[in-house]
Amino acid sequence: MNTTFDQLRIEGAPTKDACVLIGRARATHYRHLQPPVRGPAPARASPTTASTVRVGALRSVHNGIPGTQRIRSNSVRCHICATVLNGKPAVK
Repeated sequence: MNTTFDQLRIEGAPTKDACVLIGRARATHYRHLQPPVRGPAPARASPTTASTVRVGALRSVHNGIPGTQRIRSNSVRCHICATVLNGKPAVK
């Protein structure tokens, strides 16, 4: 099958037409052009977690700092949390 494909390509047939004529999927053709994959897939990186400083800041905003008045407005709380997570003030 590969020799037939190669002959068609030498004669000037496009890859798409050569694959149709020999009954091979183009994906298979292009997959065979790449080097073989050896061994298991590389490990995926774990998602980054919020730093302990950010977690502490968010907890203090949500729960309130001892000895201070707790923020009751959800919109203000969300604005402060977004500021802490993004590291810059959120635009209203």
